[in-house]
Amino acid sequence: AEIQNRPDDADEAVIRRRFEVFHAETAKVIAHYDPSMVHRVTATGAPGSILLNILQTMIPAMEGHFGNPLA
Repeated sequence: AEIQNRPDDADEAVIRRRFEVFHAETAKVIAHYDPSMVHRVTATGAPGSILLNILQTMIPAMEGHFGNPLA
């Protein structure tokens, strides 16, 4: 943080506040959608693993909504 000339990013209170704002604002967006359309995806690990987690969630949801384009 300090190397990149962002000393505020080294302050734990600032980071905690940013997370609070993030969660408060995204909760409003999530509340807008039908709960059956909102899914949690694990976004930790290697990029390929994260992509796999996203696809394993999105593909069935999309097929349920749009049908299977390959069928």
